Amino acid sequence: MIDNVFSIKILNKFSENINDIKSQLFEGLNNINFEYNSNWGKTHLLSTKTFSEDLLSQLNLNLLQSFINESLKEYCKSYDIDFKPYDMTSWIALYKSGDYAHLHNHGEADISGVFYVQTHENSGDIFFTSPSPGAEASSIYKEHKEHYNFKPVDGQLLMFPGFLNHGTHRNENENDRISISFNINFK
Repeated sequence: MIDNVFSIKILNKFSENINDIKSQLFEGLNNINFEYNSNWGKTHLLSTKTFSEDLLSQLNLNLLQSFINESLKEYCKSYDIDFKPYDMTSWIALYKSGDYAHLHNHGEADISGVFYVQTHENSGDIFFTSPSPGAEASSIYKEHKEHYNFKPVDGQLLMFPGFLNHGTHRNENENDRISISFNINFK
């Protein structure tokens, strides 16, 4: 399914292979040293500080890579964009109780995304802010909202333009939330 949000398309799709993807991920998870980004304060733990590596390839997460690739083709088709070779960077975000992600975007990425591996009730919705603030005041564009939330669910994949501002509400659950984020740049 593709949700049209702020006249911007956000792919919202679920993997049927979530248990197999989790098995592949958890095999390599113990070897990752998660750290807070000191520039952001204590927001959430990350598998990298540089965002320049492709953790999916490093951990051989081929099932998730295939799902992202298949979904990327669908997303490109929805925008009438030619699917072509691309470079990808990816990382894992670990949200302990109280953790959140501040409002940000992924800069020069053509397409960004997040895949939810482990979620729980109240573990922090992802939210997107309108790229055209104030549009919701117009009678023509009243369907536009200032914020749009997605409640994360295990196996859910969201894809969106890298320029779209987004963040994550606090994890109000005692259990950890794990997601894999990525950036795609077409060659």
